[in-house]
Amino acid sequence: MSWGWWDAKQETPIVAVVVKTTDGYNTHTGIAFKKDDTSGDMSLIHLAFHCDLQIDEEFDPRSTEYRCLVPNLPTYLQELVATRCRAVASARPNINYGFAMARECEFNQYGHFVATDNRGLNCSTFVLTIFSSVKLQLVRDQEWQHRPDDNFRFRELWCMLLHKVRRDYGGHPELRRIHEDWCSRVAPDVNSIRVRPEETAGACLAENIPVGFVDCQAYGQIVRTTIGCSPIG
Repeated sequence: MSWGWWDAKQETPIVAVVVKTTDGYNTHTGIAFKKDDTSGDMSLIHLAFHCDLQIDEEFDPRSTEYRCLVPNLPTYLQELVATRCRAVASARPNINYGFAMARECEFNQYGHFVATDNRGLNCSTFVLTIFSSVKLQLVRDQEWQHRPDDNFRFRELWCMLLHKVRRDYGGHPELRRIHEDWCSRVAPDVNSIRVRPEETAGACLAENIPVGFVDCQAYGQIVRTTIGCSPIG
């Protein structure tokens, strides 16, 4: 199995990090994985937003919405990731949206989200946490740098989060209070480092994983250009 950009001429991947362009030329990422050990059918799992884990059980990797990137991992490790994705898709855990880099958390073998200090996940840290849950690290986030554009994007997303909470739970005062408390809790986290979705996907362009900040930033720019997003910075 080759790695990097996947195309329709290749065998269906066991697992792939997917990426797409969203409104406003932002990016979004998730994981495509084989539904079982025998068929070539795939599913897609991604964290769309706050408490909105989505599973597309009939994902076509040839679709034009997403591009697939295959990490350079041996087959048995790709199978580990796919198996954990199946468990999470089956458990369908409720995941709050957050901004801090997710380190003290995992999806256990049953697909449940377990966190020592739950700060939530976003689409990018969701993918990274799936991998780290089977002891694989896509990026060396310890060497990540703060970037003003990232903090601006996180603040923008926090405002969207608060708006969604007030819209979705407006008729349910108790639920609204719980979710507004969550928004208050994660508000300081908008100043956290950010592994951009295109960088998480871009790590699959590297020959060796995990990928450091400088290389991953360059791979992320390649991903943005390839999927039709303007480069940043």
